[in-house]
Amino acid sequence: MTGENQGEGRGRTKVLYLGDHYDANSPYGFRMYRTTYGDDEKWDRFMTYFKANVEKFLGDSEEKDELPLMDWSVQSDPDLQDATTEQVREKFIQWVDSGEEQPENSARFRACIVVDEDAVESVIMTQEFLEKHEKPIDYEDTDGSGYVTLVSRDELDDDALVCIQNLYPTTYDFLHSLDWRFIEAKEGEISAKPQ
Repeated sequence: MTGENQGEGRGRTKVLYLGDHYDANSPYGFRMYRTTYGDDEKWDRFMTYFKANVEKFLGDSEEKDELPLMDWSVQSDPDLQDATTEQVREKFIQWVDSGEEQPENSARFRACIVVDEDAVESVIMTQEFLEKHEKPIDYEDTDGSGYVTLVSRDELDDDALVCIQNLYPTTYDFLHSLDWRFIEAKEGEISAKPQ
């Protein structure tokens, strides 16, 4: 069930009742939207880094059983080139409303990932640093320098840069059990690292 709610001065906000539905075999993870199409080699490097870090940090967690259910698909559409977070949010809301997947009470239906040129470059620079210092691709990113943009379904929550190594399970769990205000970079941090 969806509805509309007017936020003060912020425009339209869609609200989705997620109910109590939960399927242990449902896909796990945020839906990812690609908004940069200039260099496929850089994109491939980004995805290699993304997958390696998700596999390590989710695989080392108590939620490692979710790894086989991880949704690695990327919403790729050249029409999304340089799309704003608002445009991606609208696409995400349309997907949730479409019923393609049964909405459930998980972070998967509360926020999505946007990968723009800045995010790809953040990962390329992180990889170059790791290569220069002969560190593995999943070496701990204490600075949060490899990041993506996490966009809330709710316009009032907006969006935040989130360190890739902190997406799963940390940020995913925060959005499921707490709320958006815990997903923000602290002073001096490049991206959010919820703890």
